[in-house]
Amino acid sequence: MKNILALIITLCLVIACKKITAPNEEAKKIFGTWYYDSNTGGYYGNGGSTRFTYNSYVTFTEKGYFKMDSGTQSEKQRRFTLEMKETIHDSVQRPALVYKDGNYETYVITNETLYLFDEAYDGYIYRFYRK
Repeated sequence: MKNILALIITLCLVIACKKITAPNEEAKKIFGTWYYDSNTGGYYGNGGSTRFTYNSYVTFTEKGYFKMDSGTQSEKQRRFTLEMKETIHDSVQRPALVYKDGNYETYVITNETLYLFDEAYDGYIYRFYRK
C-alpha cells in the first residue's frame, strides 16, 4: 500500500514539473515576465480595457502557467499550452496561448515588446515590455 501511494505521489510530481512544448522557436520567446503598457481596440478602437492595470505584469512559465500580478499580490493564474492558430482578422498563423476552455489569444513579439491579441471581433490588443 505504501509503495502504491509513493508511486502515485511521484507520478503527480513528474507530471506537474513537465515543461510544455512550443511549436517553434518564435513561440518560445513568450516565456518570462512582461510589464503591461497599454491596450488598443475595443468597440470604438480607443482601448479602455480594464483586464490589466498600469502597474501590473504577467509571467508565462515553461510549465504552462500564465500568472498576472498587480504589483503587490498575485491575482490570477491560468494554465495554457502553445500552438499555432489562425487569426480571425487576417487568417495568418501565429503562436497562440490556448487555455483549457478552448479559448485562445495569439501573440507577436518584436524586439522586447509583446503584443497579445484577443481573438474576438472588437477585441483588444495588449502591449507589454519584457521585464
